[in-house]
Amino acid sequence: LNVMEPDKATKIEDRRAEYTALRAEILQADNICLLMMGYLVTAVGFLYSVSLEWLVSFLSFISLCYFTEKRFSIRKIASFIASEVCKDDSGFGWEKYVQQLRQQRTLRPFVILRPYNAEVITCSVIALSPAVRGELVNLAQFSPSAVFWFVFSLLTLTLSVVNFIKYNRA
Repeated sequence: LNVMEPDKATKIEDRRAEYTALRAEILQADNICLLMMGYLVTAVGFLYSVSLEWLVSFLSFISLCYFTEKRFSIRKIASFIASEVCKDDSGFGWEKYVQQLRQQRTLRPFVILRPYNAEVITCSVIALSPAVRGELVNLAQFSPSAVFWFVFSLLTLTLSVVNFIKYNRA
């Protein structure tokens, strides 16, 4: 009969509790991103319906910043789980396995299907969408609303490209 040492049993239970809490934090961040996307699409529809489409680039920029913070936080937590929680004989191997797949580029073979990438593309399209409705003409006339739209569209696109590259390198 092999009775586990009390100290080792406590460590294993503490590790299990930490793993559970960290996975819950990842799930919560992911769920918040899904909700945020729904709010973004709803708000964009509203802004277009009341002829305030020049504000969508600002909304898109704020949303992209939020998505970026959440998705990079998820990556940091997952990395911590893989390196600190799933070590030795912990019995937790999922995050290490996912990291291996990510390094082999087999986790999600189609880059565009990664949630953050879809969020980046959506925010970029939303930021540029007023151009289709004539904001470029207003920009040529230096309309304040068109300049506001253009500045935040440019910020959104720049942030999108920079973070798209950072996120997909990791």
